[in-house]
Amino acid sequence: MPAPLFTTVTEPSAGKKEIGTVKKELARRHYLRKDFWTVVLGKMNNKSKLFSNVSPAIYSWIGTGVGRTGLSLNFVITNSYAAVELYLDKGADSEEINKARFDSFYQHKKEIEQNFGGEISWEPLEGKRACRIRSKIEGGLRDKENWEGLTDKLTDKMIKFEAAIRPFVKDIK
Repeated sequence: MPAPLFTTVTEPSAGKKEIGTVKKELARRHYLRKDFWTVVLGKMNNKSKLFSNVSPAIYSWIGTGVGRTGLSLNFVITNSYAAVELYLDKGADSEEINKARFDSFYQHKKEIEQNFGGEISWEPLEGKRACRIRSKIEGGLRDKENWEGLTDKLTDKMIKFEAAIRPFVKDIK
């Protein structure tokens, strides 16, 4: 018996094709981030136990707690820079608490930066619920050929950063 002949009546629109292309790009970026975090966590776990319970993820950040609800130490990666940060966010309706905690750390700015060995960006994130204290590094996700040096700098910076803020975590309410 002859096979039936099917004629295409409709096909995906240009918009739907574009959405498919965007989804594929997002997937590539997610896999690239997971690869990056795998390298970072491997190096970090050889230097410190701070991130030993953290797994590589597809997001632009990975974090761990510091012993107080709403305070997390994060590694951050974008296409153009990497960073270490203390992110202050106790959750819904916590803007005042987050700002008070930020101010508590900021009172020790000079000592924290001295212990860290450099300037830190103090970001109260006006108009937002959370606050952050951060140190950036040049180089990002797209610079795969430079990941070796970037991940070394990032992990070393996190160890110094955590040591600089740790003495002041106990004072946080």
